[in-house]
Amino acid sequence: MVFPYAPYDWNPGDVITEARMDNLETQFASILALLTTRGDLPYRGAATWERLAKGTENYYLKQGANDPYWATAPTNKLLTHTRALGAADGDVAYTGYGFQPRALIIVAATTAISVGIGDVNLAEYCIYVRDAASGVVGGSANIIDILDNSAAEGSRAVLKTLDADGFTLTWTKVGACSHTATFGVLAFA
Repeated sequence: MVFPYAPYDWNPGDVITEARMDNLETQFASILALLTTRGDLPYRGAATWERLAKGTENYYLKQGANDPYWATAPTNKLLTHTRALGAADGDVAYTGYGFQPRALIIVAATTAISVGIGDVNLAEYCIYVRDAASGVVGGSANIIDILDNSAAEGSRAVLKTLDADGFTLTWTKVGACSHTATFGVLAFA
């Protein structure tokens, strides 16, 4: 059943005629006829009133290019990973997130600590403490910066990509480090 959208521009001083009331009544009736289930929503399509069926619990109403639709709510996920800091330079993909992240917070630790952030534009920054005894604190344009007090050994990572199921880091080792870093990643959809 098609219910055309019949526009009428009301202007101050217009007289309410029977024809105009019939137009409003037709519009209202066409909308009511579309709503077959509790929770349905009417919206104006390209040329007719349309029905958006009741959504799934915990979904939210999102506006598309033209029409509204139900979308899954943004989510986040926390996973932990490890990295042998003496491993070869290169890209490492981290998966298991179930979505493409839009932002990351990464906390990495050995005897040093690094807290990094990265976003959908691949912008990144971290703050670090070289080791608890030295108290050397700094910041870098990496997402992870785990180096010893003298900065002679450890590893750094930059955010290369945000992937369909996680992300990829490009690691660069410094010196001949034998530590393994554990890092927690909070990924945001």
